[in-house]
Amino acid sequence: MKPTKPNGLATLNFSPWLASGIFLLATLILCWPFLGPRGHIVLSKAVDDLANQSLWWRKFGFGEFAQGRFPLWNPRLFCGAPFFGDFQSALLYPPNWLYLVLPLPFAVNFGIALHVFLGGLFTYFWVLKRGAHPLSALMGGFLFMFGGAYFSRIVPGHLPNLCEMVWIPVILLAVDAYRTERKFHWLLLGMAGFALQVFAGHVQYLYYTAVFTAVYAVCTMPAQKKIPFLSGFLLMGLGGALIGAVQLLAGWDAAAESLRNHKLPIDIVDIADMTPERLWCLVWPDLFGHWNDYWGGGFYWEGVVVLGLTGFVLALFGIQSGHQPQKKFFIFSALFMALLAVGKRTPLFIAFYHWFPLFASFRGVGKVDILITLCLIALAVMGMDRVMKNPDQARQWAKPLFKGLVFMAGLSLVFYGVNFFAGPRLMSKWGHQAAGVSVDFLRSTLVLGILYLLCRFIPRHPSLRIALVVLACLEPFLFAWNARPFFDYQVFQAKADAVERLYRDDPGDYRVLADSSNYTLGTKGFDIWGDDPVVPNRYAKFAAAVEQCDPDQAFMLKSQFQKFTPALGLVRLRYVLNEKGEGLEPEKETWKEAPRAFVSDWWSVEPMDETIRDAARTGFDWRKTVLLETDPGISAQAVSLKAQVQVKDLSSDEMEITASLNKPAILVITDNYSRGWKASALPGSTQSSFKVLPADGFLRGIPLQAGNQHLLLEYRPWVFVIGKWISILSLTLFLVLGGFTLPGILRRGA
Repeated sequence: MKPTKPNGLATLNFSPWLASGIFLLATLILCWPFLGPRGHIVLSKAVDDLANQSLWWRKFGFGEFAQGRFPLWNPRLFCGAPFFGDFQSALLYPPNWLYLVLPLPFAVNFGIALHVFLGGLFTYFWVLKRGAHPLSALMGGFLFMFGGAYFSRIVPGHLPNLCEMVWIPVILLAVDAYRTERKFHWLLLGMAGFALQVFAGHVQYLYYTAVFTAVYAVCTMPAQKKIPFLSGFLLMGLGGALIGAVQLLAGWDAAAESLRNHKLPIDIVDIADMTPERLWCLVWPDLFGHWNDYWGGGFYWEGVVVLGLTGFVLALFGIQSGHQPQKKFFIFSALFMALLAVGKRTPLFIAFYHWFPLFASFRGVGKVDILITLCLIALAVMGMDRVMKNPDQARQWAKPLFKGLVFMAGLSLVFYGVNFFAGPRLMSKWGHQAAGVSVDFLRSTLVLGILYLLCRFIPRHPSLRIALVVLACLEPFLFAWNARPFFDYQVFQAKADAVERLYRDDPGDYRVLADSSNYTLGTKGFDIWGDDPVVPNRYAKFAAAVEQCDPDQAFMLKSQFQKFTPALGLVRLRYVLNEKGEGLEPEKETWKEAPRAFVSDWWSVEPMDETIRDAARTGFDWRKTVLLETDPGISAQAVSLKAQVQVKDLSSDEMEITASLNKPAILVITDNYSRGWKASALPGSTQSSFKVLPADGFLRGIPLQAGNQHLLLEYRPWVFVIGKWISILSLTLFLVLGGFTLPGILRRGA
């Protein structure tokens, strides 16, 4: 078979600006209804992660930021917990600074649209740099931005996930470009990609990306100068880590004091894996329904590898193509990660859990679906390029497509018959889904029919290759069109307003339990719980002791407190807020409620686990005894204690304390302890130095001498201070080097 002569389409000069415009137009078509600056509709499913969690993180964090404060500590949830150190705060991620100037619903929607656009654009540049035809690269961008692995994350509103994933193609672009050109600016691009992943808010994606790209770099080393190439890749990762040191070190410190400070149980690591049946969605994208009627295994948005049938067929064509750079790597990687993503159903997952570094620190291995998707995109682009270079190649695919067409049509008829005649009786569990399955098979039959016709006519009419690209782009676009749930922000703001109104009607320094959401974070109130997987370890153990459950399971609980005992008076719980219609109804508790701060002249020293267990006992009287883990360094005196204490909050991270007492005693602050809290003397204090100890297992205790004490209690972990200066110096050097490099890039571009 002789290859056809080059034609206008094969040598098309497709401007990146035109591609950018197409990606922007497609994004606006999908997102325009949600981009009203004064609107209150949010692009996400109601009563899920965005509505319950991330929305309030953004409101609190950037609300503090806008007032000139940088919140390291979150005093409003979990009786106090690290805020900046929890990666999902994402305060230093540049696109998130939109929250400083835009209304909250508009900032959420605009940020989602921006990252959808960037995901397509960055993937386009990556595959284009690999030598793809511009139209093939355009298709690759559509497969990424509207594919299931990326766009389905909009359904639950996984903002950090959406932000993280778009930088993976940037890093791959830097690696591929540096392999061929060895230009310094590619190193800077790789550093920027890794640094932005650090700040974007989901460290699990950073971990998967680092492992994947490291293996990619090793497996695709050039034949010559391997050491310089690998050194360049390491420099990309190191540079990104140094720029992001402030976030990495603060995150490490917060994780070390959370339930994530040890290997997680395998059942938790295996949560949100990719159920095996989801692989059928490569062929039948809507086989298990849409986001609002999903009936498959696991979560709708976990382990999704939907490219559209055309994209998958093109990936198979790419596998059959001749010699292509890194083809074997992408095939093997996609298969390997698919086996890993299905969780403990395979020995591979179990081996990784036991022996691969840090793998057991994360849950939701289904998140590798985005890496599987990128491998399939690379293969699909190879398949499309094969047609672009030689239209006659399409003819050999016609026969297999026709066989698939006949098979798919037969399946559609079978399931239609099952539904029509005896679906519920023959398939008692899923029989009512037979009609939907039949429609999906019919839709796939139609796509295969169009593909068959295109493959028959492309050799005679090469311009029809554009139709193949359009079909490949249209399928994921339609998938995304049907994956755009939304909710009214005002409904959830009304719940936050209910918390605010409660504190206005009953002022006080107490806490509430507002369902299992983060509504309280959007108010001036305080909650004993919240919605976040990074729960302070000591407090989680206390909560688990109250509930009499496994501490390792505590952060997975949604209705976490079922046993309301007097022990919760120690955390100042006064009201339990229950969902009632679209509002919250308060239920007042009757136990003795601890004050914000009190002084005790009697203490005992016990191991940590014993102090937590004793503090959670129903009969524990916090007024009589403080449970410590080390000697406080003061001596008890046999005189009656007379003391006065006043606490003034200066910010989320600082409080000023004034105390007057006639004998040495322990000051207890009924907020969570962390080793990042430090106390220092202020003018007028008779005591020159202070130490902060864990009291009653999870609260803060400060030994005080007799006299008038005046001190500042501040949360400022030493690793944050060190990380801040590393990041400042590294970013300065990065910008200086970028400034020297940029003029040369512009001259070459001109």
